[in-house]
Amino acid sequence: MRAAVWVISLCASVIVLLQSSVLGSGYLGASHSIKEGIAVGVLLALIYAIGAVFVMGMPLVSMIVFTFGALLALSPAAHAVKDLQVWGILGFVLAVLSLLGHREKVKRNRVATRAGL
Repeated sequence: MRAAVWVISLCASVIVLLQSSVLGSGYLGASHSIKEGIAVGVLLALIYAIGAVFVMGMPLVSMIVFTFGALLALSPAAHAVKDLQVWGILGFVLAVLSLLGHREKVKRNRVATRAGL
């Protein structure tokens, strides 16, 4: 579970960064709201990469990071760029999967402790 979240979040991070970069280069003279959306996209890519770093060792931290990224992507500052809503929903999905990964990790550690490993 955690490995899947790791791969998905890294891929999403790269895609969001590329998408924001292309959008930013195409809208140099754009309105203020579009520039805010582009900035949110770049920040979201960084947040997804940070979430990916923590998902294997500390999935609860990763869940918090993904939830923050999802809330940021769904914030009013990002409404000019409609694609960020999709990435925000993905952030919530990754947060839930990180929580499930945490539960899996706790269960695995409990079983290993009982077995004396």
